[in-house]
Amino acid sequence: MTAIISGRTPPSKSPSPQGGAVRRACYRPNKDHRSMGDLMLSPTDALSRDSGSVTRADLADAVLRRVGRSRVESAGIVDAVLTEIIDVIVSGEDLKLKSFGFFHVRSKNERPGRNPKTGIAATVSARRVVTFKPSGVLRVRINERS
Repeated sequence: MTAIISGRTPPSKSPSPQGGAVRRACYRPNKDHRSMGDLMLSPTDALSRDSGSVTRADLADAVLRRVGRSRVESAGIVDAVLTEIIDVIVSGEDLKLKSFGFFHVRSKNERPGRNPKTGIAATVSARRVVTFKPSGVLRVRINERS
């Protein structure tokens, strides 16, 4: 998973020509020399989906196409990333993903409200909510598609 996040391949051990000695290779860019920006979906690279929403399976298929891992490994990568994001948000921490956006957890106090159907006054309980603010890069890409 490090190769996907950092864009680098992990060090490998290879035998030296002098015999049984083992040396460590230095970090090198991923084998196809693409940056993380190149691995991101372009506006023309639509995910294959029937409904109007993207599922975990759609994301796993995108990882499979972009990185070339097996379907099981791709699904595991997607699940690991989403689980980490969820864990950070549930813990109440803010989450900033460069070139994507900023998730902020806010605490809202109890307040008076009204049932819109019946008009009867009710109390809205205190709760935590998640807000999302897209990055400038994401806003530009969204507006390019319009």
